[in-house]
Amino acid sequence: FSNPGESLDEAVQFWHNFGLEEAKAAWDRLKQYLEPEEIENIMNSKAADHYSTLAVDKNTDGSLRNIGPSRAMGYRPVAMSVESPGRRAEAGPTEQDRINPDIRNGLTIMKPFEGFDIFQPAGSNERRPIITDFNEKLENSLRENDYKVPLRILITQIEVGGQIRHVFSRFVLPNVISPHRNLQGAPWSPGRRRDDGTARRARALDRALAKIFDDYVDMIERADSVIRTGNRESATKLEKYRNVKESYTFARNPAARTFPILIRSLLNEPVVRRLNEAPPEIRASFCSVSKIYSLACEEEAKQRGGIFSDSQIVLDELFAERGFLMKDSRVELNESSMPERLTSAIDDFDNYNVDMETKSYEQLELMERAMAILEGIINPDVVATTLDDNSLNTIHEALKLIPDFKDIF
Repeated sequence: FSNPGESLDEAVQFWHNFGLEEAKAAWDRLKQYLEPEEIENIMNSKAADHYSTLAVDKNTDGSLRNIGPSRAMGYRPVAMSVESPGRRAEAGPTEQDRINPDIRNGLTIMKPFEGFDIFQPAGSNERRPIITDFNEKLENSLRENDYKVPLRILITQIEVGGQIRHVFSRFVLPNVISPHRNLQGAPWSPGRRRDDGTARRARALDRALAKIFDDYVDMIERADSVIRTGNRESATKLEKYRNVKESYTFARNPAARTFPILIRSLLNEPVVRRLNEAPPEIRASFCSVSKIYSLACEEEAKQRGGIFSDSQIVLDELFAERGFLMKDSRVELNESSMPERLTSAIDDFDNYNVDMETKSYEQLELMERAMAILEGIINPDVVATTLDDNSLNTIHEALKLIPDFKDIF
């Protein structure tokens, strides 16, 4: 995608018309743990805001009507996470910003952390809460505009006389990220069937967002159970959240906090700062639009729904298009089995290799002649040697024989 919201997913555009309840119920459970300012930011989120993750619709009394992705999947402009000299942090990114490894926008943990443990340095009584699978989960995280999408690969074999003569292959994307496959060419409207492609995709995204909320709650509870002493039942849910987000750090750097926040942009915290800055942060987000779509695709594959179904109707539709012809690796490539333009390219490549090999031998011979001349002039056993003009001229002539020195002299 090259433009924000280019995918134009009507499941997101008409989100409030589908009567979705799972994410809403999961949000009611999650918000009991979050900081008041985080809740306020989410409740004030608007749709079609390319720099937000969630969108909230409210009833006339201000209560939550529904909650869902703020935008359809697609390209999202990359915002700067840190300031650079002479530029404000909220300014648009330059090409250098996009490749700067210190600017890591939109890093989202794909799978919940599970390795909550206590680290005790050797020879010390200090006990530090750590996340043992932190690096593993960070390596498999989603960056901005990243999606983890399962594919279905289709192989078609053509048999002639009992032998396989041709093989075709293609891959198919899940229905969740292929709106053109199930929109049937008509705009969605409230009068459309509830089981049409757009409505099914909306419910899949709703379940994915609910899973993110529930996973975050479970992660808080597991992390708190490892480090809290005394009666856990007396602690409020907000106290548990504050406990884990402030307590878990790197084993070797107790100042670097590692427990993820729900949405990084809510608190305007950088994902990664240099560890010598104060306070250092290694806190990724746990929710993003790309993660919502990725989890919905994952569910489609695990449940063997959509394009992953093995029903005859779905298979017939998928195999109606063969895809690309594959090369038979058992057939040796030669002039009779390849088009003329390809055999010509191979001949040119072979001739180039022969020319390069010949040139290398010629250069090696010239260098050996040059070294022989130099050895006859300079005595390596003498630390300082006084050379006359004739000797210097001879050295120059010898160096000219070496290809790299030819143009210098």
